[in-house]
Amino acid sequence: MIAEKLGKTLVTPPITPGCSQHHMGFPGTLTLKPETLMQVVRDVCKCLIKHGFKNIILLPTHGGNFAPIETLIMELAMEHKDVKIISPLKLEELIKVMNDVMAEYGVTFKEAGVHAGAAETSAILYIKKDLVKMDKAVEGFMGEYTISQLYSYGIRAISSTGVLGDPRRASADAGRRMMEKLAEYYVEKIKKELKV
Repeated sequence: MIAEKLGKTLVTPPITPGCSQHHMGFPGTLTLKPETLMQVVRDVCKCLIKHGFKNIILLPTHGGNFAPIETLIMELAMEHKDVKIISPLKLEELIKVMNDVMAEYGVTFKEAGVHAGAAETSAILYIKKDLVKMDKAVEGFMGEYTISQLYSYGIRAISSTGVLGDPRRASADAGRRMMEKLAEYYVEKIKKELKV
């Protein structure tokens, strides 16, 4: 959606896995160290630079990837002054846009959550519905927490299921609206930062 709205934009394959140390309390989690993710993304950016790209947009959407990507962008900016490398949204902005859309559907911030709650579940219901088993959805942790606590102690210390929010409040329509709103927001920020 973002590339279509921007026009003349090449989309590379996504880089997975990412930095998920805060999920390691759950069996099956795969994670990279921040420096490993940074090196992989650096290598991809260097290839794009070598091939002549002057504008590179990095779009982390997993919470654990934001800080390493931000650090990497600063490093690459010092090395490649003729190339503009940006990551247009901060984690807090992403969460706000998602939760603002969920509020349009009568879903509270706590229900929307930041991990596997109504917001993320709505997104997946819209993108790839067959991955969601709504009959197994349960209310997750609905208390107070900070992003810092999630990274310091891990999600399992806060939620035994890993759910922060209430996925039962999710809908594909909210997911559609969220993706549209995020695309609009990203495009606006990208155009502003790249001055296009």
